Amino acid sequence: MQQILPNFGQKLAKRLLFLALTCLLSLGGIFLTTSQPSYAQIQPPPPPANPQTTPLTPEDKIDRAYTFREGTGIQEEMRQKSYEEEVEAGTGTKAVEKLYEENLKEYKESNPGEGLVEKTKDAIENITGK
Repeated sequence: MQQILPNFGQKLAKRLLFLALTCLLSLGGIFLTTSQPSYAQIQPPPPPANPQTTPLTPEDKIDRAYTFREGTGIQEEMRQKSYEEEVEAGTGTKAVEKLYEENLKEYKESNPGEGLVEKTKDAIENITGK
């Protein structure tokens, strides 16, 4: 009996020591996983409105071109003038189509021979019966 109690005490002490070390390791593992860095990125705030990205009026474009060089300003004026003339002339899609048809008629009158495309179209129409 005298040997059982010290033996029991040693076994109990070893088990308690093992349990304490196991708990300590578990707690250490928990603290290690929570302190790892987070790789999630926070969205940056939207950039403020840039005054340079706002559309410029034609006069502003000309003024800006003159600040670079006088020749650049003159080119910009000519560009704006031609644009305004085109707008006044009304060269929209219908006017362009009309101009294309007129040019096509003139071309066909000056070149009466059929081209490869026309011959192919005629052959397809003959085959399909349209």
